[in-house]
Amino acid sequence: MIARFLLGPAGSGKTWTCVDEVRRELNVSPDGLPLVFVAPKQATFQIERQVLSTPGLKGFTRLEILSFERLAAWVLEKIGTPAPRSLSTQGRMMVLRSLIMELEPQLKVFRSSCHAKGFASQMGNLFAELVQYRVKSDDLDEAIKCLPLRSLKEKVHDVALILREYRRWKTAHELIDPEEILQFATEALVSHRHSMGDEILMDGLWMDGFAEMTKAETEFLATVVKHSKQATMAFCLPAKDPKGVPWHSSWHVVAQSFRQLRNRLRGDDDVEVKVESLRPKPRETRFADSNELAHLEKYWTKPSTWVNTEPLLPPAINLVACNRPETEAIAAARAILAHVKDGGRYRDCAVIVRSLE
Repeated sequence: MIARFLLGPAGSGKTWTCVDEVRRELNVSPDGLPLVFVAPKQATFQIERQVLSTPGLKGFTRLEILSFERLAAWVLEKIGTPAPRSLSTQGRMMVLRSLIMELEPQLKVFRSSCHAKGFASQMGNLFAELVQYRVKSDDLDEAIKCLPLRSLKEKVHDVALILREYRRWKTAHELIDPEEILQFATEALVSHRHSMGDEILMDGLWMDGFAEMTKAETEFLATVVKHSKQATMAFCLPAKDPKGVPWHSSWHVVAQSFRQLRNRLRGDDDVEVKVESLRPKPRETRFADSNELAHLEKYWTKPSTWVNTEPLLPPAINLVACNRPETEAIAAARAILAHVKDGGRYRDCAVIVRSLE
């Protein structure tokens, strides 16, 4: 099968290409093997609207627009493997509180802080991250040998101790964390492939909208791709070779995710990897009608002074200085209301903040 990577900066047409290919597949054949579009949870509804905006397309039953977690559940259903019972976030906190109290005499660093409010919650968040990057207790034990500071060694020792007991408890009660569903689905799909061969589960797979992928997501996607006739994965990267992206670049995280997935697929003899670069078209870009935004996009990594050649046009960028967050929120709300009163739609607006809390 062919795994194709689409690379290009914002506005180069990656999402449009993926959606257009899905539209063509649906127009050619409304029935057949499923088509799967993988996107972040918050973007699935937007992709669905884009597909349904196709003239003449009144609906679809063949297309599945899923997040990674929902894709894992979908795959398990397709191969006939029942999903294991999952421990909720609140349940995990209760279990961890109980285990931490039992392990308190063995703790070296956390003995004095394990009763603090929120300790179990923070430990649960840490364990969720370790699951996503497939870190085991044995890995932490090996890391202890390489750490130079005694205090750091003892802290990792406590984490490894609690993690080992927590995973032993889950195994005894046949439960998994919500974050482990990807690893479980990967193992089930590998086992299914050994018994059933390269069974095709879908006609096509598309992925778009991800900047960073965990090790569990990369491994799961690489396994799923083998059960599709073709796969297209889009990454927001410069059109040039991403090998030259330095570690301090704003493109570094995306480039790292792309390289890890590409190298993982290249290691499979059954997969042919192709990389296609899309270059932005100035006259067709999303900022074609705004010189200020086009300038900002073009010189984002190498700032250049903006020279306004059309002073009579209303500005595309407004900077508002406020003395407190409440005033900022009021200013943003008034700007949105003004946009709607002028005939705009609420769905055309986005509020971006550094911290949602």
